[in-house]
Parts: sequence; C-alpha cells; structure tokens
Amino acid sequence: MSNILQTIKAANDGKLIAGLGKACGISQSQAEQALEKLVPAIAEKISTRAENDPEDYQDLIEVVDDEEQVNYLTKPDWSFSIAAIEDGQDILNHLYGSVSKAIASDLRLEHDNATTARLANFTATFCVAAMASRNQAFFLSDGSEDDEQPSGFWGMIIAALLKGLMQSLTRRRPRRRYRRRTYGRRKTRKRRSSRRRKSTTSRRRRRRKKTPSLNDLIGDLIRG
Repeated sequence: MSNILQTIKAANDGKLIAGLGKACGISQSQAEQALEKLVPAIAEKISTRAENDPEDYQDLIEVVDDEEQVNYLTKPDWSFSIAAIEDGQDILNHLYGSVSKAIASDLRLEHDNATTARLANFTATFCVAAMASRNQAFFLSDGSEDDEQPSGFWGMIIAALLKGLMQSLTRRRPRRRYRRRTYGRRKTRKRRSSRRRKSTTSRRRRRRKKTPSLNDLIGDLIRG
C-alpha cells in the first residue's frame, strides 16, 4: 500500500520537499518533518469530514477529478505560487474554520506562526493534489474511459496536437483573476469555463466503473 505522504515526498523526483523548505525559509529536513506531521492531520480531517457529509465527499471527488491539481506537485511555478497558498487557505478554512484555528488545534509546529501558516497552506494544497494524483491512477486502473477518444491516423494526430496545446497551457502559472474550484469552496463564480469543467468531470464520473473511496485517495496513512 502507499499513501499521499509518500506521493508528496516523491513528487518532482523528491525536489518538492527542498522547494518547500526554501519557500518557507527552513531546511529540507525541517520541511520533511513538517510534512510528516501536517499531512496525516489534514488527511484525517478531510476523511472525517467526507465520511460524515456525502455532499462534502462529492465536492472532493469533483475537485480531484480536475487533472490540473496534480500540477501543484509536478510544476514548481505552481507548487509555490500565490494560488497554492490561497487554495491551502481555502482548504484549512473549510476544515478548521480558519488557518489560525488549524494551527492551534492539529497543526502546531516548532516554528513561528507565520512560517507554520505558510507550511500548513502549502501542505493542504499538496494533500489534495496528491489525492488527485492517486485519483488519476485509480481512474486508469478501474478500466474507465474518457468520452469520445479519437481513433485512426487523423485521430492520433489530433490527440497529439491537443496534448501539446494542453501542456503549453498548463506550463503557465495558475492565474487568480478567476479563481479555480478548490476543495471547500462550493460556491464558485458562474462563468462558462467553470460550467465546462463541471460538465467534463461529471461525464467522467458517469464513465467510471466505480468511484474511488477515501482509502483509494488517501491510502494507508490513517490507521484506525
């Protein structure tokens, strides 16, 4: 078995932890120690919330269906962006009521409050990104298929061009003029791009043979 902590540690060939330390003004070993405490606490809070609230669980599934979430683990411009901090704040506000309450309860570290808050925000974002990464693996392993995959020679050409275009787009830093959907933020602006993303993920869920469980998304990190 594996879990999201291992996914985060292995992200970007292990460079994510070093980047986290640099972004928070601490050493790589201190960043790893922080992750080892913060990730299980945040994961358990997400699990408890989703288990007790079916709507919250569906909200989580919709968010991890967004493949761009994984960019927070694999692309440094995303990993330590303002967007990553803001997404983390949204997650912690949803789970604890505020970042300060999160630190006071489960996420206290041997660092000053500003550094701890920064670590907690990034870690919350990485937790959901790791769930999205595990969701992708689950999506492939359960035999689900995307809608209307192109076939034949020209279909392969079109698919390759679209893949190149999407890679070019995802290389950009996430923008905050229009905020993307994040776990815990159920009310989003009603704009065309949001509706299009929602319908895409809805089609994906209908095409699944089964929906991932919390254990599929989190792994063996939480032991009851």
